[in-house]
Amino acid sequence: MSARPSCVSELLRDARAAYASCSSYYDQGEVRARIAYTFEGVPQRHTTRLLFHTWFVRPDSFRFEFKQCAEGPVEEWQSYVAWGRHGRVRSWWSLRPSVESHATVLDALAGPTGVSHGSARTVPFLLLSDRTATWVFPANEDSTPVGFELLAEADCYLVRVSSRRIEQGDDVPSGSPTTYWIARDSLMIRRYRQDQSFTVESLRELRERSLRRSESNPPLQARLQEAFDSRAPLPFDCETTVEYRPDRDATIHESVFEVQVPR
Repeated sequence: MSARPSCVSELLRDARAAYASCSSYYDQGEVRARIAYTFEGVPQRHTTRLLFHTWFVRPDSFRFEFKQCAEGPVEEWQSYVAWGRHGRVRSWWSLRPSVESHATVLDALAGPTGVSHGSARTVPFLLLSDRTATWVFPANEDSTPVGFELLAEADCYLVRVSSRRIEQGDDVPSGSPTTYWIARDSLMIRRYRQDQSFTVESLRELRERSLRRSESNPPLQARLQEAFDSRAPLPFDCETTVEYRPDRDATIHESVFEVQVPR
């Protein structure tokens, strides 16, 4: 087992290197988002649960998909899949059931980032490039001491990291920090948690950022604009917990990246 890092910056540097050095990666995970808001004066609460998988083989074979758990058979759940290989990137969403092409994997993952509660960007950003990895694990994090916690029989580092958002190609601080459980043996994320409060103003800013980020994809931008215009922003609090079961340097058959979507 490796020596204990002296500070968060050192740990995040090593974790970024662990994702950058793996020849392949697979995970299965679960998102639980507890949302609280007030509607017509009555407090409301509900929990959203998603299941997701990530497959990645260097240099550019990639697939991410999630399903939003609901009543009824799995085939009826809301689902999204993005996949790419040899420079060709596509996506399919059950809400708009047609295959779309994208310039990059980042473009393909822009749409579902919000509804996936961040699971569509966290590990993919760590895998794709050094630059996007620092959007998740910042290079200039402070010297907060690193803690320990046993999680599902995995010995983990426990750290709090400044939350970031992407603004005009740069990452800037955003909202409350995120707590990560990072396995000591593999330096892979096993869990993260973030508590966020969204005001009317912050939701409007989020909508504007989403529209700017989707400028390179007019169909996506049109769908986002339609969704935003259909309802007024409603302030809410969200407690998000994301669990991972990662496997680095996994054996992944090339057929995984030949996706057949429902017709």
